[in-house]
Amino acid sequence: MVLGFEMTVKDHYDRYLGNFYSWTVGDFTEKQLTQEKFFLENGITPGISGIAFDLGCGHGINSIALANLGFSVQAIDFNQQLLDELKARTAHRKIESTDAHLLEYLYAVRAKAELIVCMGDTLTHLSGPDQVEELIALSAQKLERGGKLVISYRELVNELTNEKRFIPVNSDENRIHTCYL
Repeated sequence: MVLGFEMTVKDHYDRYLGNFYSWTVGDFTEKQLTQEKFFLENGITPGISGIAFDLGCGHGINSIALANLGFSVQAIDFNQQLLDELKARTAHRKIESTDAHLLEYLYAVRAKAELIVCMGDTLTHLSGPDQVEELIALSAQKLERGGKLVISYRELVNELTNEKRFIPVNSDENRIHTCYL
């Protein structure tokens, strides 16, 4: 509960986090180039259809990295503000964005993909282990033969205690963003 009422993850992004999410991530180009390097170093380049789904794309760090590597990217997120930021950066890149919950998108999309990525804290936005299993099962159905699923997540099995519960996210001369787990 937050302030005496329940807030969904989508509500949290729409009412609060979407307003400064990009700032919390830091330098966009630096992060995007880091992701591009990660994909290259791990052999994640187009080789079949070149279609990639970026589930929980946010403002597009992975989407742009994948497009720069030659993928045609379907960028999916439930926050229109972040999708608008992505659209502002997509000039001449093969990126289409969709405002949807990632599970709803996987149920609805007819196309298959060579690559599906679900990175950052996106998995923690699902309601629990059952939805994570659902995401993996749906992704397996939507992958082309020989396709890849790339998932990253924060380890949350062991509860953090004391000062370890505080994660510094970003700061500047006017503000500090800290996450309390």
